[in-house]
Amino acid sequence: MNRCILFSPKLCGRCCQESSLLSRRWKSKKADHWANLKRRQTGPALAMKHFDHFYPETYGARWRSMRLALLCRSKPAALVNHFGDVAGTCDRLTETGSIDLTAELRSQISRLRLSGSTVDQTPSTPSPHSSPTSATSASAPEEEADAAGRLRVLEPTDVSSAVLHDYVPASQLHGDDDWLEEGDYFQFAQEDGSLRVAVDRDGPITIPETLRLFSYPAGDISRFPHPQTSGSGAKDYYPMDAASLLPVLALDVQPGDSVLDLCAAPGGKALAILQTLRPASLVCNDVQAGRVRRLKQVLLDYLPEADRWPCEVKVTKMDGRRLQDREQYDKVLVDVPCFSDRHVLSEEENNLFAISRSRERIQIPQLQTDLLRRAVEAVRPGGTVVYSTCTLSPVQNDGVVHMALKMLWEDTDVQVVVKDMTQAMRPFYGAFWFARGCGVKYGQMVLPSVVNNFGPMYFAKIVRVK
Repeated sequence: MNRCILFSPKLCGRCCQESSLLSRRWKSKKADHWANLKRRQTGPALAMKHFDHFYPETYGARWRSMRLALLCRSKPAALVNHFGDVAGTCDRLTETGSIDLTAELRSQISRLRLSGSTVDQTPSTPSPHSSPTSATSASAPEEEADAAGRLRVLEPTDVSSAVLHDYVPASQLHGDDDWLEEGDYFQFAQEDGSLRVAVDRDGPITIPETLRLFSYPAGDISRFPHPQTSGSGAKDYYPMDAASLLPVLALDVQPGDSVLDLCAAPGGKALAILQTLRPASLVCNDVQAGRVRRLKQVLLDYLPEADRWPCEVKVTKMDGRRLQDREQYDKVLVDVPCFSDRHVLSEEENNLFAISRSRERIQIPQLQTDLLRRAVEAVRPGGTVVYSTCTLSPVQNDGVVHMALKMLWEDTDVQVVVKDMTQAMRPFYGAFWFARGCGVKYGQMVLPSVVNNFGPMYFAKIVRVK
């Protein structure tokens, strides 16, 4: 039978079934078989394949320029450390040709406020006190009264669902474990229409005078020199993406606030919160020991003397999903783990798109939803939660916000309102490329751009009312 299979399998009537099975087994060892190709693919290659497949559905023709920006180095910015030599640091940064971006933004906010542009415009999404849409006109008085009072009956969603089979042809689903598992991931993009969301227009953004961020002008890709240590022992500035400052500004920390940074490492946003000199206390939390060590090192590098810290600062290590604090904080920032689009396209190390981490990647939206829910439960009524990511994925952005709000509505008596920051972000349009008309519904999205290569950065502002 061995001779028959090797030399003339098609002519053998006695063992055709066995020869067919053996032929298929041999065929699977071809170098270009999908299983072998899959093993050889790197994390960045798999990430780009994923993005090229899904992001054009959301961003359309913009994806080509966004793709190019993601593959280029991000644009640097420098957050001046208020606990170092502020004047000397600002002079040195100015000599490099960079500009005080926060000063420019303050001027733009003042100009628009004086012209009335940020307060006289109609919000792009309905407020909880606005008239219901025609789809709900039959029960308009009851729903409007309930939205204005208990904020439980919320405006219905009007964005169509984005599920796995809308993106992936059935032929690609067959025999590919990764695509089959993606069904769990895309459940967070399904909107059944049962949830109605109260939306209220947010007020103008204020930038504290102690917060100073330098960046190079548009089109300038120069790099900042390494931070120096001042005479006080603190480093003079913290390198960061300028878009990372926006969730901190959206949090709107006020004097005396108790603040929780639920996923604080590596510490840039926590450091920016401290630079405002406003919070009475700040709890910086993360779950992994390595990330907590890095967080502590950043705080020691920029706030070396505990007696000079502007508030009580505490670093904790725990899983944010097991947070037991209820109504303990005035403000909570939840900068969740995500795809980190820039990182996965440039680094093989710690890449979520590595074959060995496929299941972990698919479970990311569930992790994000649980963290956001805990954050809302941890804030006091009247307090603010800001949810942020550094990915373009609509599933991890609006999809997670929608799912978390749905779980809170169904399982608890917590009542929230989403703040529409469209008008509040208008002064920032010159410095950042915002996604407008790209299906972003609950939050704001900074898109990568080759001119000002900040982001991606998504952030949504939620205020707890009960």
